[in-house]
Amino acid sequence: MAKIIIDTKHLDDSVKQQYVNLEGEAITLFPQGDNWKPNYCVFRPDADKTQLPAFLFKLPHQVGGSHGDIRLRFKKGNIILMSLKDFLYLIKDPCFLEDSRVLYSDAAGYRKGCAEHLKKYGAQIIAD
Repeated sequence: MAKIIIDTKHLDDSVKQQYVNLEGEAITLFPQGDNWKPNYCVFRPDADKTQLPAFLFKLPHQVGGSHGDIRLRFKKGNIILMSLKDFLYLIKDPCFLEDSRVLYSDAAGYRKGCAEHLKKYGAQIIAD
């Protein structure tokens, strides 16, 4: 699985840790709202809270989700954890492909965007 490292300055200024490390088989970055709040979406075979660092749940944010996904909403950005099955469904949707700024999967590498684009939003992917 690939690892995504997110600079927490792009999530919330109150975060004490400098980085969040997550693992997934596919990763997307897409905007939310007119002010381009980044959504870091990580797809794993199993999406559950144990996959997320505990310190993320101690911050002032909202926890939500539907259909089995987990969404952590922060002031500047969001982390979304979804199942790999969802990715295999979404990848066929032209709107998903159009809205994603960066689309990475272990199987195909970067399908849209690149490492430099991801870096602008405080994230880096380390392939397995």
